Amino acid sequence: MEKDVVIKSLLEMNDVFADIVNVNLFHGKPVLKADMLRALPTEGHYTDLKWKEKDLQGAKEQKEDRIQKKHHSLFRDVLKEVDDLDGCCFAVIGQESQTSISNTMPVRVMGYNYVEYKRQIQKLVAENHKNNHSAYTKEIHDYQKLCPVITIVLYFGLEEWTKPLNLLDMLRLPDENQSIWKELISNYTIRVITMRNQPEEIRSMYQSDYRLIAEYLTCCNDKEELDKAIQKYGRNSLHMEEVLDMLEVFSGDRHYEKLKEICYEQAKKTGEKVQDMCLLLDMYWNDGVEQGIKQGMERGMERGIEVFIQTFQELKRTMEDTRQLIMEKFSLSPEQADEYMKKYW
Repeated sequence: MEKDVVIKSLLEMNDVFADIVNVNLFHGKPVLKADMLRALPTEGHYTDLKWKEKDLQGAKEQKEDRIQKKHHSLFRDVLKEVDDLDGCCFAVIGQESQTSISNTMPVRVMGYNYVEYKRQIQKLVAENHKNNHSAYTKEIHDYQKLCPVITIVLYFGLEEWTKPLNLLDMLRLPDENQSIWKELISNYTIRVITMRNQPEEIRSMYQSDYRLIAEYLTCCNDKEELDKAIQKYGRNSLHMEEVLDMLEVFSGDRHYEKLKEICYEQAKKTGEKVQDMCLLLDMYWNDGVEQGIKQGMERGMERGIEVFIQTFQELKRTMEDTRQLIMEKFSLSPEQADEYMKKYW
């Protein structure tokens, strides 16, 4: 699975989108709510207009024939329209997810935001024309205002993102009179949010399924810490499959794929999705126990215990848990269990 695609699939969920924006832009205040959001197309279009070269030489043509059009497209990750945001009729907020540093991000964000502002202008112009109330050379009337467009960059990479954070970071300026050059240039600053290792005071504000991801990105592959996080934040997951996909791509652990399979099977049986990850892990654990016992019965005691121990290593259970289980399932003494653990762990 591609990381960018998996990340996008979770960010597209309105409750997760709103949660991330509230925590990282509004200091945890519930300014955005899931039911305020509507998805917008993530492919934006704009058109360059210029006079044809032969027209500049005095060619006599109809006005519409003298203009050369060139169409462009821009693709972004997640884009939402927001109703009734702090007195605005709506705002447009986009999230771009990055797993590596991009040295062109300020210009990319400029392009994304330009396309959205241009889309609003075109909509107003079309409405004015339809109502026989065109603004002509002004394009839109003085009282017609655009809605704010905000883009945040969510950075999931390991390397620290230092630059570029604005347009000036990308420009080569002459050493002489550099301060004057900077005054002449309209700088464009982007907001990059590093999602790995966010401090506890930030993580504690997440209310959606993203809380578990935030905790994982802090503890990474520390199994003990991850187990604690799952026990605490994995009880009521609305987007279990998307969360499991993210855990898989960040950890590289294919066992999360098995958990997804169990989700599908359980949904078929009961008609309801599994929302408790602790329950899901118990189902996975019990399935592993049954498989280990079955293979033990089929292959004989010695080989069965070996397979059992290997199975529980793959399930990432602790050595002590596995020792206790082989004692119970194969009726072993503590000394016998210790011998098998030394031999096959």
